[in-house]
Amino acid sequence: MRSRSRTARPVSFVLQTRLQNRPQTGSRQGNRQGSPASRPRHGGRAHGFVADHGYSYGSRSGDAKPTMTSERASPRSARRDAPVPKPPLSARLLPTGLAIVHLSAQQEGLTLLAEPEASSARCLSCGASSRRVHSRYTRKVSDLPWRGIAVRLEVRARKFFCGARSCERAIFCERLPEIAARARKTARLEEALLAIALELGGEAGSRLARELGLLVSPDALLARARRPPQAPNERVRVLGVDDFAFRKGNAYGTILVDLERRRVVDLLPECSQEGLASWLRRHPGVEVATRDRSRIYKEGIAKGAPEAVQVADR
Repeated sequence: MRSRSRTARPVSFVLQTRLQNRPQTGSRQGNRQGSPASRPRHGGRAHGFVADHGYSYGSRSGDAKPTMTSERASPRSARRDAPVPKPPLSARLLPTGLAIVHLSAQQEGLTLLAEPEASSARCLSCGASSRRVHSRYTRKVSDLPWRGIAVRLEVRARKFFCGARSCERAIFCERLPEIAARARKTARLEEALLAIALELGGEAGSRLARELGLLVSPDALLARARRPPQAPNERVRVLGVDDFAFRKGNAYGTILVDLERRRVVDLLPECSQEGLASWLRRHPGVEVATRDRSRIYKEGIAKGAPEAVQVADR
């Protein structure tokens, strides 16, 4: 039997012939890959897979390691790899609402000149916002140390004109978020000193504060620990009014309790209509007032908060 001899053809030629003879369809994949004639002559299906999935090979034969191109990068991974924005340096070093204007270093520590960031302020009496600046003044307060170096703030605070005609205040001082009125220390410094006093006491707390860059005496730390907590400035809606004795049978005062939060709001030094009515005028917003059947408290509530509902106990 006579055998036929066939010439060996290269593998790339066979792959190219099969791809050319394959019928074209209108599918999405065929449109994406393009016509066979537009493909490169070498590489066949392998090159089409690489091109479609975003891989690229080196030009030399030894560069066979695939690398991802930037065209197919996932938007989710891009968002994950993006750097997280950080607040500016002044926002992390200074109390809230202040911006650094100038910094100077002396032998005793750092002095920072700062200004409020807000362009307006609200009146303390009527709550109206104002942008008209009357004058400026400097407040000097101590702040938390920087790596053991004492820091002092010189804040250029402002006074504003109140634009409300019905307001009794024509000029008012702006209030800063972390610096109380007439305070010589920031609120975060006061919290740090109070925590040291409650944990270590006077002598040991003073030694630790000195190592941290805080100059405070043992007596000052003990005074902070013994000081009663300052009541928050919140509106009282349900008020309880009753009397108590400073000394039984001798001196009596008035105790005011927030019945919703279950805590003492204030202590008045006397039991009188004028004292209770004056306190209610300074703290508007009382809707319900509970009292005993004393005529003093009944008339005091009627004068200070006439719109409040009075509830008398038996």
